[in-house]
Amino acid sequence: PWMLINRRTGDDAQQSMLDSRAFTPEAWSAMLLHLQAQPPDPSRARMLFILSFVEATGLRASELVGATMGALRQHRGRWVLQVHGKGARNRLVAVPGQAREALQDYLQDRGLGALGQQPPETPLLARLGDPAQAIGYQALYQTMKRWVREAILGSGLTQAEKDVALRASPHWLRHTFGTQGGKLVAVALNNGAALWESTVALPKGRPSWSASPTWRAIPWSRAGW
Repeated sequence: PWMLINRRTGDDAQQSMLDSRAFTPEAWSAMLLHLQAQPPDPSRARMLFILSFVEATGLRASELVGATMGALRQHRGRWVLQVHGKGARNRLVAVPGQAREALQDYLQDRGLGALGQQPPETPLLARLGDPAQAIGYQALYQTMKRWVREAILGSGLTQAEKDVALRASPHWLRHTFGTQGGKLVAVALNNGAALWESTVALPKGRPSWSASPTWRAIPWSRAGW
């Protein structure tokens, strides 16, 4: 019976290969435009942070709600976040400029000061009424569904595009990060993709960096950290 474990089953003939669990550029723009047009409030600030931070880092929803300021550190002038991710494994995630700026804005909106001034137990993502308390996955799911629904229904997207975007969950943010055009190895490692750990000769434990001007590679030595 062990021969059947991990054996891939056939594809569903009714499933379209064009279906995606990532936001299209048009849907992404519609959400940002909607948020930016709203008056400032804690819910808006939190959602803007979620979109910008996860787009830039590819965190899983569980990693985002579990992340604390104490896990955010600098190494050789760059910021990295240690997360406890899938398979109960620790990994390092690169935190580029877009993510840092989003976090700095969000911290200030919560009245917590400049980046690095917070107690280590401070959650990256907090409840609206208490900036020191983390939210759970269900709260993240609900707030994202509400904002996405408002933005997409009020957008100029076609009905077909709206139907797709309205299916979104927090996991779509992670998939959207994976479609942003960075090097495949960098995207896979920041995403914690197990496939690359077994097929690409790159050391574990090192943060990955894209080749964009704001996210340049660290000159790692062969000896590692």
